[in-house]
Amino acid sequence: MRQWETIAFSLILWYNIFKKIRKGLIAMTINHRFLVVVDMQHDFIDGVLETPEAKAIVPKIRTLIDGLDKEKDYAIFTYDTHSKNYLKTAEGKHLPIPHCLVGTDGWKNVFPEAESVRTTNDSSLNHILIDRKNSFGSPELYNIIFKRMMNIQMEEWKHHDSDVKHEFQIELCGVCTDICVITNALVLKTMSPETPIYIHPNACAGVTPELHEAALKVMKSCQIDFLEDE
Repeated sequence: MRQWETIAFSLILWYNIFKKIRKGLIAMTINHRFLVVVDMQHDFIDGVLETPEAKAIVPKIRTLIDGLDKEKDYAIFTYDTHSKNYLKTAEGKHLPIPHCLVGTDGWKNVFPEAESVRTTNDSSLNHILIDRKNSFGSPELYNIIFKRMMNIQMEEWKHHDSDVKHEFQIELCGVCTDICVITNALVLKTMSPETPIYIHPNACAGVTPELHEAALKVMKSCQIDFLEDE
C-alpha cells in the first residue's frame, strides 16, 4: 500500500472511531409530552351537564396547556360528539340528557386555541390536534398519538448520524374522570403498555367528587401514575 493510501485509510479509520466516541459523549434525549385534554366543552363546564368541579379545573388545565413546549410537545383535545338522534343511542337511554350535539354552542371547546384549529385548521398552532368521538373512549386517540410519534422518529432516521433519542409520555386531564378520562387512559395503557401514562388528578373532574376519587383508585391500580399539580 502506498504511503498516501495508508494515510487516507488511517484518517478514515480514526474518523469513524471519533464518530463513535462523539456519539457516546454527546447523545441527547428529547422528551415529548402529549397532553390529552378530554372533553372540555361548554356542555360539561357551563351547560346542561355543568358541575362546580368542572368549572374549577379550567384554569388548572389552562396552566398545563401554557406549559407545553410548542417545539416538541402536543395538546390533543377530544370532543364528545353526538347527533340529533342521541336519545335513541345506548348512551342516550342511560343518560337522557342531550349534550355536545355537533355544531351547537355546548359542543364547542372552552379553550379558544382548540376551536381555532377545529374551525380554521390554523397551522400556526401545529402542536394542537383534535379528536372527535361518539363514545367514552376514543378508538382514534391512540392512532393520532402513535402516528405523531412515528413521524418524529422517521425524521431522525433520515439523518443516519443523528445522536438524538426521543422519549414520549402521555398525560390526561379533563372531564369526566369516572367516564371519559378513565376509559381513554385505559385504552392508551392497553395499546401502548410501555409508554408512560399519567393523570393530572387536580385537573380532572368527575360526575361527583366521590366518583372522581373512585376512578383515580382504579387508574392507580392499573399502574397509571399521577402528576400532582399546584
